Amino acid sequence: MIVSFLLFSLLISAFVNAAPAAKRQTSLDADFIHFANFAGASYCENGLSSLTCGPSCNPLSAAQAQFVQSFDSALEAQGFIAVDPSRNSIVVSYRGTSAIENVLVDIDLILSDFPPGSAQGARAHSGFQRAYGTIAETIRTSVGDLLQQNPGMTVTLTGHSLGAAMAILSAVDLVDSGVVPAQAVQVFSYGQPRVGNQAFANFYDSLGVRTFRVTNRQDPVAIIPPRIIGYRHHAQEFFVDDPEAQPTTTISCTTESRSCAKANFVSLTNVGRHLSYMGVAIGDCA
Repeated sequence: MIVSFLLFSLLISAFVNAAPAAKRQTSLDADFIHFANFAGASYCENGLSSLTCGPSCNPLSAAQAQFVQSFDSALEAQGFIAVDPSRNSIVVSYRGTSAIENVLVDIDLILSDFPPGSAQGARAHSGFQRAYGTIAETIRTSVGDLLQQNPGMTVTLTGHSLGAAMAILSAVDLVDSGVVPAQAVQVFSYGQPRVGNQAFANFYDSLGVRTFRVTNRQDPVAIIPPRIIGYRHHAQEFFVDDPEAQPTTTISCTTESRSCAKANFVSLTNVGRHLSYMGVAIGDCA
């Protein structure tokens, strides 16, 4: 994540009390690694359309994934769409912060209604909303068309950092707009910042979208924007207690807990913990 975002959050971040104990999980590791490669490849430009973009693309090519299209916008909301026969899924991968336009999106911390007109008090990060809004119609149309061409496939949304937040907003949008039912959607997010307030977290959890929010110990982005200004995470978190260990194991937390990333702290010395997930170097491009 960009340094300015971390510095800003460092000034206002606060610690809070512990939550219930967590439970160890290991059975999802293969999917965590698989979709981390999709998230990492979203940072690549050269060779992405042929899935020859280097280490981030090699596992996707080996899984016989089929690139469909990339997308971009004035606010640098970027990523790509692919069909993944190994998981019988249409994959939308959102890129994280890598340009000054992304920084401006990241620091727009005002909470506003999402979905628009929500009667439940659900509010989400205005900057993330503005960025997603520039590509929302493209995503709805492309995913809808691919579902018609590939009946029975699920939709997987993934991303790292800012891209992880975009994946969450995209899940809400695709379900709320009727493009795909919630039971056919899954989200794999990596190093995701908080996206909205408690009402948004509750609303998101109520949708029934299968969601795997993967976090690393001491990844500073996983605990910003801070709770002190109203932000909360949704469930379900899978916390990598020791990112260097092999094989990697995770801890499952259903709420924000100091057994998981809530115990992290914001420090620029920990930025490296944000740049690699499940042994996958995010954005390792040719």
